[in-house]
Amino acid sequence: MSYELVRRAPCRALRGAVLGYQGFRVVSAAPRRRLELPSGCVDLVFFFDGPIRLTDALDPARAASLPCLATGPRTTAAVGEHPGRVRGVQVALTPLAAHTIFDVPMHEIANSWVDPGELLGAGARGLAERLAGCADWGARFRLLDQVLAARLRAGPRGSADVLWAWRRIQATAGRVTVAELAAATGQSRRHLERGFGEQVGLPPKSVAMVARLQSALRLSETGLPLSQVAAMAGYHDHAHFTRCFRALVGLAPSRFRAARALTRPGEPIDRIDHHITSALLPG
Repeated sequence: MSYELVRRAPCRALRGAVLGYQGFRVVSAAPRRRLELPSGCVDLVFFFDGPIRLTDALDPARAASLPCLATGPRTTAAVGEHPGRVRGVQVALTPLAAHTIFDVPMHEIANSWVDPGELLGAGARGLAERLAGCADWGARFRLLDQVLAARLRAGPRGSADVLWAWRRIQATAGRVTVAELAAATGQSRRHLERGFGEQVGLPPKSVAMVARLQSALRLSETGLPLSQVAAMAGYHDHAHFTRCFRALVGLAPSRFRAARALTRPGEPIDRIDHHITSALLPG
């Protein structure tokens, strides 16, 4: 199997909104599967070689095949499958930036996959074909800079309180309560949750669950005992950690760690090859 991954930061106008670009190319003699963990981001992915299939890791009845996709913020893992050859570009956005760029209430696309053509408007029609036709990765990233910066300038402005609360959840790795966020912003809990539904897509408690999961994954990568990972990530005990992990990922953290050990060194923890996905989906 051959594998290419090219990363680049966005232009200055998009810093803090677009978290990064990735150009990728995978050529394999056999079909591939990858586990996509909840990350707290919104991903915009343009494929150049046809559709991929996505399946909810906890509810396999929820599946879709799309040539390009925008993923809403998710609270469950998904499995991506392709026939062995895939090229494209991925854009990672904060949910609040996605709210501005897409100009839709984020709860409408939470825990779902959407054709980006439905979100980016007429100005981005044929964007996947234009990206595929660029001479190199640098030209593709510059085209994305132009399209996304224009959408960011034109889109709706969000609430400063929601932005502060979302950043606070990320800064504390989910170790902050909704009551504390509401008190700090001077809003009622209900008002803050409505703002999160509009601008983030998930309630603050769910955003914190995903942030805590990501913290636990990073800690687990250091090789610490899972009981220590659970304590350091803010879970009540190991049993609480296991229940939460299984609810978001679809399998126990011990099983995830064992499968993770079979992946290539340095592979991102939120995109694990089919050593793990075979434990989630048969075949």
